[in-house]
Amino acid sequence: MKRREIFMKTGAALLAATLCMTTIATSGLASAPVLAAGQEQDMIAGFDFDSGIDGWHYGNGWEYNYSAKDALSVEADAGQLKFNVDYTEDKDKEWSQTVAVWEPQNGKGLNLSEANSVSMKMIYDASKMSAGSLAVSVYCDEGLDAGADADFSAAQDLADGRKQVEVSISFDALGAPASDVKKFALKLIGKTTDYKGAVWFDDIQIRKEAEPDEPDSAGRKI
Repeated sequence: MKRREIFMKTGAALLAATLCMTTIATSGLASAPVLAAGQEQDMIAGFDFDSGIDGWHYGNGWEYNYSAKDALSVEADAGQLKFNVDYTEDKDKEWSQTVAVWEPQNGKGLNLSEANSVSMKMIYDASKMSAGSLAVSVYCDEGLDAGADADFSAAQDLADGRKQVEVSISFDALGAPASDVKKFALKLIGKTTDYKGAVWFDDIQIRKEAEPDEPDSAGRKI
């Protein structure tokens, strides 16, 4: 009897360890967790940068209305993706774009089929700008091109003096061609701003969110 109890306890421990390991992220690419039935959203893919920014690089040639190309860089910084930007020469422009691009190092693309939202944390130094604002856009060739303004009024103060704002982007669900995305672009957009310095990104989550029910002619949700 004792042998059986020991075997059952050991088996349960091994199963728990196995389930734990399936949710561990590698190379900064966050795994999609298994969510309980009935949850309204599901994380398809993501990047947390805890292990670096493998696969991410400066998007040379992706710039638009951006003058300081020689001063632009993308790098890892304390578990975050860091843009070094200078919009001072473009402060009169309503859209000045710099870009970081992810491409798989192992050749395996992201399956973003049915994804319809992206969220992330954007961290910035408010002392580096005196005018304008910033926006974020995400792009892939397989049907994704959407963005949102950073809402500075909702920013949180961090202990190191920087500010953090949540950016959420919604779009029409991606189709079957997005099942093998091998270029995913994150665009940082200056809007009549003189921001000069670093901007950081963290915890990028690509999700499938439940579409709201639409009422039928009788007012019932379908």
